[in-house]
Amino acid sequence: MKNSEICLLKTVESENSIMFNTFSHDIFKKGYSIHPNGLPSDLADMLWNHARDIPAEDYKKSGVDRDNEHTLDSEARTDKVCWIDTETQVGKSWIHWTDSLKNHLNKSLFLGMNKFESHFSFYGKGDFYKKHRDAFSVEDNRIFTLIVYLNPEWQDGHGGELIIYSREINSPAIKVKSMFGTVVLFLSEEFSHEVLPAHQDRLSIAGCFCVNRSSTPNDQEAIQQPEYRYQHGGYPHNPKNGSWPYLARQLEAV
Repeated sequence: MKNSEICLLKTVESENSIMFNTFSHDIFKKGYSIHPNGLPSDLADMLWNHARDIPAEDYKKSGVDRDNEHTLDSEARTDKVCWIDTETQVGKSWIHWTDSLKNHLNKSLFLGMNKFESHFSFYGKGDFYKKHRDAFSVEDNRIFTLIVYLNPEWQDGHGGELIIYSREINSPAIKVKSMFGTVVLFLSEEFSHEVLPAHQDRLSIAGCFCVNRSSTPNDQEAIQQPEYRYQHGGYPHNPKNGSWPYLARQLEAV
């Protein structure tokens, strides 16, 4: 590897580290993080070009999970998705970035996430996704939801805003525009959200950082205990004040 390539790699890693620190700090304080231009511009360009080259027939109608079953529900959502794998260089670059983010969150927030899955989401004119959460009581292995927008020259009036509802009573909802390169990260169990109808074709990536709970015991009451959730990669809640990181006191002392 040439010296110029090594310097460029170090610069990218440094920029990622700064952004990842911002993500983890926001998550610790608020449970969510929203950053325009949060995705490296070269990676955003690669993903956008790749998504546009995917044949229309590869985008499939989306479904919803209810009672641990995956079903199509046109009243809940009308977007189409195409899952991202590592068979292409673009897919490998994306997974490399998300793996780096996952490792940083695991280290900085004392988590144990070990799985990530994502897909391109295409919203045509009029498409929407009604209010929902990305974590389900029957399988609470989704820790963080990650959304990245790939819409150059997106303007006010194009619709398709993401609405994130605060868990705090009487707190205003958060509206996020689908601007190119914007990164949104939030706790899957904590925040309901929806996508308003799009007035222009809209492209994004949606993914979840998860914990593989294949060795989870049958005792559901034990699973919800903070000690168990920490040891097995969940983000335990403090039952007294509802704050998310179980190790908040230790983190504040650092």
